[in-house]
Amino acid sequence: MKLRIVWMLPLLVLAVVSTSCGHRGEVGDAMAKSSDGLPSVDDVINRYVEATGGRKAWESVHSYRADGKLEMPAMGLSATLMMMGNDEGDSVMEVEIPGAGKQAQGVSGDVVWELSLMSGPRLIEGEEAASNKRRADMAWFVDWKKHYSKGACVGTEEANGEPCYRLELTTPEGAEETHFYSVDSGLEKAISMTVKHQMGDIPASVEINQYSDFGGLKIASGMIQRAAGMDQVITITSFVTNPDLSGDAFAVPDQIEALLQPAGN
Repeated sequence: MKLRIVWMLPLLVLAVVSTSCGHRGEVGDAMAKSSDGLPSVDDVINRYVEATGGRKAWESVHSYRADGKLEMPAMGLSATLMMMGNDEGDSVMEVEIPGAGKQAQGVSGDVVWELSLMSGPRLIEGEEAASNKRRADMAWFVDWKKHYSKGACVGTEEANGEPCYRLELTTPEGAEETHFYSVDSGLEKAISMTVKHQMGDIPASVEINQYSDFGGLKIASGMIQRAAGMDQVITITSFVTNPDLSGDAFAVPDQIEALLQPAGN
């Protein structure tokens, strides 16, 4: 049962790993403030875009591959982690657990799927599928209104050890997410939400503790995800932009293809 908590990862980490190159001078520029002294959601997210590389840099990224590791200290588990995606919304995430095998989850066009070591192949549908598709957008922050129906900067509060602007974003399905951006650096420091999953609604959060420069993009490379009483420590060691992901990189796995066939075929 605990291994299945691994599959909350794409719902948050895919959104977090998509983060880019830092120019501290630009980050320090003043933002327009409303009458209550708070910037708008657009101002906070645009500042984040600049803090992580700039709009032009992100618009030049059409695909990526990230590699790293996943650790669950309470279980003594350490696994390899691979994520890749493109600007068409396709994505794949694989976690290989020594002695157990490989799990995978992805978005292949309109098909959202999972290959679980415990429950086997599964088609993901409904709100859970919509959430996975939203996370698969590797640069959602370049046009946040594409995925959220509304948002507000509601105040400042401490998150992950520093003062942050608190943004509350609402998805088209009515789910609410809270994102925290550092007042000082402009970088995202934490996310919290309720994850839609086949096991039910699960409160989950991510703390982002480290950013690293990969080829001019500042990527969230160290984070802790907390869900269902379990901590998952994620470390990204490699991030490559625009790799050749042609061919069957995002093909629907055979086990999932079988689920798409009409009964009796």
